[in-house]
Amino acid sequence: MELVQVLNKMNFGATMTHGKGSTNEVDIIETVIDRNQMKALEDTLTGFDANIFYVIEDVRTKQNGIFAKRKNILTRWRVGK
Repeated sequence: MELVQVLNKMNFGATMTHGKGSTNEVDIIETVIDRNQMKALEDTLTGFDANIFYVIEDVRTKQNGIFAKRKNILTRWRVGK
């Protein structure tokens, strides 16, 4: 099973593109998650491949994609959320 399929089963939207690294061709997978999902994502990544290389970046704005609905009703009144 591909990593994208594993992430999709966990309700993480994932996009895969093909790229060329310094030594060989690579697949690049991008996903946007909430901070509270980080541990589950890291466990999934290392469970998929113990030597996986991944980068974490802080995203301030997200728009026009597949994002899980927030569970906390109060977040709809916070500015910028």
